[in-house]
Amino acid sequence: MYGWFLAFLVFVNIMKLLRLLRFNPFLSKLMSVFRGMAVEFSAFILYFFLCYSGFGMGTYLMFGSTVTAYRTISLSYSTLFQMSLGIFEYTELFEAKPILGPIFLVTFMCLIFLVLMNIAVAIVDTALPDVRNHDMPEEDRYFIQGLWERFNSLFGLHQLVQTTGDVVY
Repeated sequence: MYGWFLAFLVFVNIMKLLRLLRFNPFLSKLMSVFRGMAVEFSAFILYFFLCYSGFGMGTYLMFGSTVTAYRTISLSYSTLFQMSLGIFEYTELFEAKPILGPIFLVTFMCLIFLVLMNIAVAIVDTALPDVRNHDMPEEDRYFIQGLWERFNSLFGLHQLVQTTGDVVY
């Protein structure tokens, strides 16, 4: 129970930090991109998990009785994730099912990498032009400037030079 509570507190603090990071111009644009593509990207995530689930259950049914890496559904999903990272044993699949093994491998790699990743890139690419001209609001700029000056004066990093006539104090 303590671990879950600690994880929740860490999550809340990360969300607070992300809220403060909106004052950074680059991160403000990045968050605007995420907001702009939220609907399309959530539909993409749903489609990705449907495809991934189909492949996971299919590999369990196809190779579960012969290949140890697919003997349970959770191991099938784990092996598919490793396969998407480039870690896989082609020979095990070929020995288990000489015809379906290579067909499965080519289909999985083509669908996951060529099709789905290109869809994800296209979603991000359509959201970027909307945000390119996004500027930080003026009140946020003044807030950051004041925050930075207070931080510097608190730690003595930035001393204001006061001048009166020719004398510098």
